Amino acid sequence: MKLCLLLLAHFVADFVLQSSKMANEKVTRRVPLIAHCLIYSVAILSVTILYGLVWDIIIFTASVSLSHFITDAIRVRLQKKRLYINKRHLYIEKREFRLFITDQCIHISILAASSLYLPDINPIGRYISDAYYAFFTPKLFTVTIIAAAYILCLHPTGVFIKKVFLRVGYQKSDTEEENKGGFLIGVLERVCILTLALMSQFTAISFVIAAKSLARIKQLEDRDFAEKYLVGTLLSVVIALLSGIAVQRIL
Repeated sequence: MKLCLLLLAHFVADFVLQSSKMANEKVTRRVPLIAHCLIYSVAILSVTILYGLVWDIIIFTASVSLSHFITDAIRVRLQKKRLYINKRHLYIEKREFRLFITDQCIHISILAASSLYLPDINPIGRYISDAYYAFFTPKLFTVTIIAAAYILCLHPTGVFIKKVFLRVGYQKSDTEEENKGGFLIGVLERVCILTLALMSQFTAISFVIAAKSLARIKQLEDRDFAEKYLVGTLLSVVIALLSGIAVQRIL
């Protein structure tokens, strides 16, 4: 439960509450980096406030937030270093994928290790838990797992697919203007697939993919677009489907 709440706070703070503009500006300015880390601290605090005494909450929140700041600062420094070494954006952006994966692995590993040292639930946590069960019947752990799966399938998966496009050369730059319509379609696609997977309606997923393909049938005649579309769709479907299966297995 502790790890699930920490991961949920991480996904919300690191993706939902961090815009693409803020993520790009962190490379050249310190203010966006500091602002992001403050937002991250508040998100972690919203979880740690449910566990331990006041001193435990302060130490745990400060430690996790500081580790997040150091990791992001190192990533920004590496991005700057590559920018000075080679000014070809294709060279830089292909390596951005490795930095993104490494960065997220470090963050999640720190949260996983930290959750082992998080104290027991405190009176605030017990009060919130009792208030929840007074109005809702599903277990709080179940709701947290499902919420984390939906959050993961929203913005984090979209950012991951974007980094994959940079890695394979389907997108020229990380600062390239986003296709908001395509991004929204991808989000809705993953939400539908995850919902169907949680309901064990796997055969209905084909209708979601078919409906999306029909809207792009003319553009699919372009080979480059077709390849990009296929890679993005398959990644989107696989992540949403595996998330749904994982939730079923955990619960």
